[in-house]
Amino acid sequence: MIDGTSKGIRLARSLGWDGKLVVLSVATILSSAVIYSAWAVYSAWIAGLDLSLIEALNRFINGSVSMLGFTILAVPIIGPCMLIGWSVGWVAGGAIRLPALARASIAAALLGGSAVLPVAYFFGRVGSAAENEWRILVLPLLWIVPSSAVLASQIVFRRRLRIPD
Repeated sequence: MIDGTSKGIRLARSLGWDGKLVVLSVATILSSAVIYSAWAVYSAWIAGLDLSLIEALNRFINGSVSMLGFTILAVPIIGPCMLIGWSVGWVAGGAIRLPALARASIAAALLGGSAVLPVAYFFGRVGSAAENEWRILVLPLLWIVPSSAVLASQIVFRRRLRIPD
């Protein structure tokens, strides 16, 4: 007879929840914060602001710290969204019988996309101020977070999902 613990473990494995999912989530958050702050510094430089190297580095560090701070404060909202996105992608990839690495990539893309959903909902497209927030904050995050999640999944899941020779 199977006890409740082994049923829970089997369910978690079938949904792709293991230690690597936590590492993937943390790597997605860290890489997204760094890439977004680098994008913000690059955008300021392209906009014609004469930034010195020290000022650009200060903006980069301040942007990374503020994005990480926002993410840490929003983990109770973002975390469940990431888990739901991962589960949907993992189950959908398994339903159409994708190889494991492609399945992990699709699940990671949905994990990243669903991590942005609370931000997109909070900065809705109502009013002229919201248009600027949507253009400056949400649209870049919709590109950056899923792509960094896919890249992080390739790094995190590569070793475990490699086909033996």
